[in-house]
Amino acid sequence: MLDRKTLSPSTMEFRLEIQLRAVLDLYASIVSSGLELTRSGHLGLTDLCTSRKNRSTVADLGQVVTIRLEISFLEDLTLHSLLLAGNAAA
Repeated sequence: MLDRKTLSPSTMEFRLEIQLRAVLDLYASIVSSGLELTRSGHLGLTDLCTSRKNRSTVADLGQVVTIRLEISFLEDLTLHSLLLAGNAAA
């Protein structure tokens, strides 16, 4: 972990360094934890996984990459509040 910042009451930013060989594990952990990634987040991690796949030497896989992860915490929504919002829009 290089840095952690609070950007707003509902958003945090993390900067971390990770070896290229561990990118796939990080990506899988993020997805399995239930965090929803944006399209650009998926594309960025997919690019790193593809880069990892195309590296052939141990030294290449040991390369350290820096990742910026921004997490937005959404308000807890209940089914009742969603149904009320849907009826108000109709």
